[in-house]
Amino acid sequence: NDANGTADTDAGEAVENASPAESDAHKGMLGEVLDMLQSQGIDLDQLAQQYGLPHVDVDNLNGAQLAQLTQQLATQHPELLAQVAERFPAAQGILGMLTGGGSGGAGGGGLGGILGRLFG
Repeated sequence: NDANGTADTDAGEAVENASPAESDAHKGMLGEVLDMLQSQGIDLDQLAQQYGLPHVDVDNLNGAQLAQLTQQLATQHPELLAQVAERFPAAQGILGMLTGGGSGGAGGGGLGGILGRLFG
């Protein structure tokens, strides 16, 4: 991953190239986070608009859109995302790639570091 503008493309490809099990877990995790946000009174249509997405129906978003949703949720609701992600171990590889945790380094800065500390 380089930091020059290919990050969004790489993120979308990471989601699209995931195994079916990883992809299903990732969508399940996002769906559960969205359900929890909705139960807290957050309007999901407004959330989609705020995140620059056509909707937040995880089964009908492409890889780049799922990556964008994941990154926005990691920025806006990291504790909630980390809490739900613990129940979706198959999704954690994708989550690490999308939030900067990578599969190699422990800790570090950025969202990967935040999520790493939350999972720690």
